[in-house]
Amino acid sequence: VSTQSTWEELMDLATQKDMSGNIQLLVRTALEKVTEKYKELEAAKKKEEEEARKAAQQPRPVEFADKLTSVKPLKAGMAAKKNLKIERYTMEQVVKLYKSGKLDMTKPFLITNGVNEITDLQYKFMAEKLMENKNVRVRYLSPVLAKKKRKFDKEQQQNQNEDEEQLEAQIITLEQYFRECFNHGIKMDSNFRRMAGYGTEHCEQVLPVESIYPDIVDYKMEFLEKFGLTSVTKLHKERYSFLKNIQPDLIPMLEDGGADQIIMGSWDTRTIVMGSAGSGEQLKQDELAFVDGLVYGKRRWMFLTESIFTKMRQKAKGVMEPASAFQFFEQQFTELKEDFDLGSRSLPYMECNQEAGDLLYVPSKMYRITLSLKDSISISQKLIQTTNEGAKFINQRMWAPENGVVPTSFAALVCYQWDFGAVATLDGSQLYGMQAQLISQIMRQNIVRTTKLENGVIMGILADCVAASADPTISSRTYCPKLWSTCVSTLKTNLNSLSLPAPSWAKHRSF
Repeated sequence: VSTQSTWEELMDLATQKDMSGNIQLLVRTALEKVTEKYKELEAAKKKEEEEARKAAQQPRPVEFADKLTSVKPLKAGMAAKKNLKIERYTMEQVVKLYKSGKLDMTKPFLITNGVNEITDLQYKFMAEKLMENKNVRVRYLSPVLAKKKRKFDKEQQQNQNEDEEQLEAQIITLEQYFRECFNHGIKMDSNFRRMAGYGTEHCEQVLPVESIYPDIVDYKMEFLEKFGLTSVTKLHKERYSFLKNIQPDLIPMLEDGGADQIIMGSWDTRTIVMGSAGSGEQLKQDELAFVDGLVYGKRRWMFLTESIFTKMRQKAKGVMEPASAFQFFEQQFTELKEDFDLGSRSLPYMECNQEAGDLLYVPSKMYRITLSLKDSISISQKLIQTTNEGAKFINQRMWAPENGVVPTSFAALVCYQWDFGAVATLDGSQLYGMQAQLISQIMRQNIVRTTKLENGVIMGILADCVAASADPTISSRTYCPKLWSTCVSTLKTNLNSLSLPAPSWAKHRSF
């Protein structure tokens, strides 16, 4: 403050004495810089005081689950011995590298204490607090069914019969989940206490964050703000707000529970990833880059580039099979290194341990496998790094027959009332003969059997287009300018058949 006062006095003196323009400019520039820095320090101080106030008000448990509910951590030998080819930075270091163009965004990296507002998140995400939410449901697969679902072939993985999967999965509350996957309700001296590993390997859950805490849609990740990677959060928030505002209109036009499902469960751009010690799914690949902020626990991550994964699948086909993270590190990993040269100069891999408070950046297309060494929960956020990537993300949820994912890749068919010729005007992709007939049959008989189910698919497209409108540079590259009016017209026809009025928002929209 005294420095700022000194420069203010010098500025007054320079003005009063009518000093030369250069001297006045020099003093004014210095004063502006000092004032700006002072404001930054004041803002940082207020933020620190606010976080300290919250910390004092809220209990901060050391672990995700209390002693009675928790699962004993895996042995230390299951952790990565060291961070291999993965850099660890502070937030200050990573921002400096990014601004100078020296940060390699093609490789994973860790940011120590990169999870901002962690005290608040820890309070919200402790197991005891989560179990208070009686309305949230999770899809739980038994160990046998979870193993059955694991596949490397994306098309097989995505095109499993959804009705069959819904029948196989148990839809349970969060409290029931903590009974099935942790030790909630089991006495400390019981012989039935669950152990980490084969008893928990199937227990990883990925849930939309707002399904548990709707207000967390406003949570701003410091990393995204500093890097200007806020497109996906803007799109997500726009979509959520639109659907939440029109929820009274959605309830009568959709099947029972459809409104909540489309609001809470349709986008997986911001999720909670949680699981007991020993949990973690198979090697998988994500189309978009993402960051994962660990709120509680400890995790081991291993990464392969797309080309190395393909080579290893060919070289070690009999060994490198879809398996839980626990089985992979317990059984496959050592054999792949010793007998099939994984980790050699020509077949490198990367790995690290993620501690509570660490933010991990994962680039797109990278294969990764994650093992919870302790009971863990994190907040994960997908990233849109270019406008083309954003447009592709939106378009693939409407019409992407090359992906072959039913119903997502063919959703626009509903708007075009199953006219394959008309929908081809979106991108020129034309389906013919038996292929078109089969897709139509699968969707109409298994997925959109009723008018209300059709409306659910249409509303998904309209909501995605509203989301895209949050960034005009993205929306102009999507199918939305062509698709919006067609989807609105089909929705109005369907509503008329249900004797429902067309809502005021169902009208022409510019993109």
